[in-house]
Amino acid sequence: DNNTYGKWGCGLILSSGKDNVAYNNIAYGNFAGLCIQYRATNNRLYNNISYDNDTYGIFVGSDTNLSARIENNTIYNNGLYGVMVGQGSKNAVIRNNISYQNKSDNIYLAPDDQTGTEVSHNLTAEDPKFFSQETKNFRLQVGSPAIDNGTIIIEIMTDYDGVERSKGKNYDIGAFEFS
Repeated sequence: DNNTYGKWGCGLILSSGKDNVAYNNIAYGNFAGLCIQYRATNNRLYNNISYDNDTYGIFVGSDTNLSARIENNTIYNNGLYGVMVGQGSKNAVIRNNISYQNKSDNIYLAPDDQTGTEVSHNLTAEDPKFFSQETKNFRLQVGSPAIDNGTIIIEIMTDYDGVERSKGKNYDIGAFEFS
């Protein structure tokens, strides 16, 4: 809740650096929850939760942004896009995220403003079966389509709660590993 309603601002921003990482954060009530922008190379967001933001859950953009990685995040009920990649971003990776019930698109790639983005193993259409959307408990219930449907990412060994990843045959999609 870091901004004045309708004004551009991020709950958390990675910018002006190389190999920066933000993980295990919660962002809500902002214009954009989590952002990677401006002179950022190989910056990464993982195991984060971004919900109920005015416009974007996660925003990746600017013509000086290279190789952003958005992995194993849970993005829910944002005002426009769950994940937005645009404004000149190059070679972003959007993988193993739950992006659900965002008002316009769950994952949006600007057609003319970004290049080389890889999008894989995300859950965007099916109900992820959160424990409780009402209380913002985004842990997974038995039978969630997110369980064991991610891809293994060697650098991410634990989930938001510190639970070891790959309790089953594959990583779970989203910030939480089912246990």
